[in-house]
Order: sequence, then C-alpha cells, then structure tokens
Amino acid sequence: MSAHRQRIASASYNGMLRMLLCGPSNHKRGENMPLPRSWPREMSVALSSLLAALVLAGGAAFAQHQGENLDADFAACRAETSSPEKADAGIAACTRVLEADARRSARRHAAVLTFRALALRAKGDVEAAAVDFTQAITLAPDFAPAREARADLLRTNDQCDLAVADYEEAIKLSPAASTFLGRGLCLVDMDQAARAMADFDQVTTLDAKNTAGYALFAWVIKARLNLALGNPEAALANLAQAINLDPRRAGLHIEVGNVWDAKGDEAKALAEYDEAIKLDPNNASGFAFASYSAKARLHMRRGNLDAAVSVYDEAIRIDPKRSAAYLSRASVWARKGNTERAIADYTAAIELEPQNAGLYVVRGDFHRATADYERAIKDYDRAIEVRPSDTTALANRALVRFYQGEFGKAVPDFKKTGEDAVSPYPALMQYLASIRAGENRDHARDELAQAAAKLEGGEWPVPLVDLFLGKRSLDAALGEASKPEERCEAQFYIGQWQLVRGNRAPALNALRTAVDTCPKDFVEYQGAVVELKRLKK
Repeated sequence: MSAHRQRIASASYNGMLRMLLCGPSNHKRGENMPLPRSWPREMSVALSSLLAALVLAGGAAFAQHQGENLDADFAACRAETSSPEKADAGIAACTRVLEADARRSARRHAAVLTFRALALRAKGDVEAAAVDFTQAITLAPDFAPAREARADLLRTNDQCDLAVADYEEAIKLSPAASTFLGRGLCLVDMDQAARAMADFDQVTTLDAKNTAGYALFAWVIKARLNLALGNPEAALANLAQAINLDPRRAGLHIEVGNVWDAKGDEAKALAEYDEAIKLDPNNASGFAFASYSAKARLHMRRGNLDAAVSVYDEAIRIDPKRSAAYLSRASVWARKGNTERAIADYTAAIELEPQNAGLYVVRGDFHRATADYERAIKDYDRAIEVRPSDTTALANRALVRFYQGEFGKAVPDFKKTGEDAVSPYPALMQYLASIRAGENRDHARDELAQAAAKLEGGEWPVPLVDLFLGKRSLDAALGEASKPEERCEAQFYIGQWQLVRGNRAPALNALRTAVDTCPKDFVEYQGAVVELKRLKK
C-alpha cells in the first residue's frame, strides 16, 4: 500500500539529504495505518532537551576557548535555541554575531553556527538548520557537538543511513553517552540489534547513575528491544534497572505492564498499570491516562469489552479533553454493535478537535463500514475541506462513490490518490471506475499502463494489473495469488474484470467467492457485497 513521508532535502547540503516518499494511509483497507509504539512523550522531549544542552555547553566552551568575550548577542544566540517561540530572537542574535565575526575566529564561528542551527531546527526550518550544521563542521571538523547535532537532525528525519557516519565521527572525537544513545537508536532502526545493544550498554556505563538522564532511556530501549526479540525476561531485568534509577517514574510501570501483557500474565500487567496510576493520580504527567488506555487495550484484546468501556470511562474522567480516549471508546462500542454510542464518541472527539481531518476520516470509515454511505461522504468531504491533500479521505471517498455506483465521481479521487502511490490499487480502481462510467476504454487502459510502468518488480497485485492490460491470462494471474488475502482480492478484481467484459455469470461466481473468503474489514469484501446487490436488481 502507499506511503508518503517527506524527508528533508537540500541541494546546499551537498546531496546528503535525500528525498523519500512513503505514506500515511493504507489504501488497501481504506484505513489509517497504525502508528508505531514510541517512548512516552516525556522521554522524547527530555531527550531532545538533553541533546540541546550538550551542544550548548560544548559550544560555549568552544567559543570561550578562543578568549572571546561573550557579548549580549552571543548570550542571546546561545540562550534561545530550543523554544519555537523564542527561536526568531536567537536566530537574529546568532546572525549578528556571525556577521560581526566573519573574519575572526573560525572556531567561534562554528559554535555560533551550531547555536543558530539549533534555533532553526526549533523553529521547524530543517533545511536551513542542516546547512548551518554542515558549515560548522566544515569550519571546525573537530567540533563534536555539531556532528552529533547534525546526526540527531538526520535521525529524527528518518535518515539513519546518513546519521550513523556523523555519530561515529562524534564518538571518535568525544565518546559521550548521548552520542552512543543516538547511534544506538539508529542501529535499531537499521535492524542491527546486536550493535544497538552494545551502544546502549555504553550509555548505561557512561551515565551509570543517570546523572545526565541518558541511562534511564537506554534501559527502557533495551527492554523494548529485548521484548521485540522475544526475550521478555531480559526486558523485565532492564526495566528493573530503570526503576532502580527512578522509582517514582510512572511510565516505567506501564513498560513493565506491557511486558507482562506480552507474556500473557494479565493479573501482573494490570497490577503494574494500577501502580502507574497510583504514582500519577492526578494525571499530572499524563501517565495515568496512558495507563488507563493500556488497561483498556488489554481488556479489548481479551474480548472483555465491558471492562474496556469502564476503563475508558475512567480515562475520560481524568482527562475529558483528550480526543483519543473518545476514539478508543468508540471502537469498543463499535465492536459491541452499539452504533449510536460509537457515533456519539466519534462526534465528541471531533468537537474537541474540529480542525483535525483524521477524526472526520475515522468517523467516515465507521459510516462506510456500516454502509451509511451518505454520512460517510459528508465526513470525507469535511476531512478534505480541512486538509485537501488527505489521501486517505480521498481514497475512501472514492471507494464509497464506487460502492454507490457513482463511478464518474470516483474517478478523480482515485486518480489523485494514485499520483504518488507506490501501489497499483488506486490505478486499478480508477480504471474500473472509468470503464463503468462509460469513459473511453482505450484512454482508461492507457492511464493504467502509465501507472503500471512506474511499478517495480512483479509482486502482488501486479499480476492483476497485467490481467487488465491483457499481458497475463486469468489463470496465470490467479496462480500468482499465494496468500489467502491475495486469493480473496483476486476474486473481487476478477469479478470486476468479468463485469467490464460483459460476462455476468462468471462475475457473479467470482464475487460470491470474494464474499465467502475475504475478511470483512477488506474493501474487497464490502465491494463484493455491494456489487452482488447491484447485480440482483
């Protein structure tokens, strides 16, 4: 399915920052892709602050090493590097220092460039920050904070392949806990678990008492990595070390609860979640809410839907302004078959964040799943109004219009969805909608062929594209479907292929097979159900 994730790019960055497109939506099922589990927000924010503090301290020492007096502008330049609200003042002050020092100390110049880069990053100007970091490194190749800061910038923009080299240079210059931590995170992202573990071990050794705050993070990451690798006992041991460093941190008990949940020990998991709530009874740090959410998810996975509702009730009680709780409770009501309450919770979430396009998409998806297509279209329309580039809303609106038989209206949405897609599904649906809307068949086929030319490899569902383009027989295309979900998809598209060729009987057979074999949350299942009803009229 398609993905679109913009990475920073800058020609002035000497080609180091490359563009990568991947996407926020799963067109295949017409759903939002699940977000990856991450550290608690508190940890991420603290880590960023600690890294900035390291650069600030290193930069100040670097500048003072030249015997320069830090004037008011340098002080402001150094001070305003981490807050978006104050970034402009810091950038202006740094720029004045750079202009005044243009022909003086290269070392001080590098430090000030680093400070300005941090302020630019805080403001969100990633490209300009990258340029300043690179200039600082060019001026002073032995300035480790600039290398680490650039590596961190690359890492947070999903470019660990480039970040690792900077981390390694920084480690050679000044082996610090923060640098090992940053490189370790990248190595996890690059599926190099053993090397990552070695780096995290360095962190826990260099910051054994958690003086700088890095060891705690390292123990948590080690625990998560061990759990992912199937070593829950090692994960529990890692978290015990973390709790020993900070016994009052509620989030650590959520981590322990997650491990016990993974081990299948519901009682111990719930006990840890309850301990987190006790440590944060007023939800001051947000961990009580997170713990209630974890408890509710556990109950849902085990089918205890009433218990899940009760826990989400508590989560909403302590934080009634959090839209996520209403969304989650809505999903429980949906599973219980209580449409009215599910819609009420989806609506409550939207009322809290009326400019959040994703919330309209979620409610629209619920309406689509319950075949309330008119309401679904209204929600997708509103999502697109709020965020015109929302490909999930466009794709799902196109699906609903296809289900409704409004094929001509579906075509432009499918076309726009497929413009940056790496998957052929939007192009396939665009072709079908075009033909069934009575558009020119040769033109529709040409557009499908153009989309197919951009595809790499022959993995599923490319054989289906070949079928529609006449490059592969029906039996050959079906023979490439090796997984159950692929075989169910194949039956839906073969049914459509037969329909556009005027072959009603084989189309009915294929669509009935799709209904019998597709999971009910697949768009092909709902599409086949709708098509069979249409054919019976």
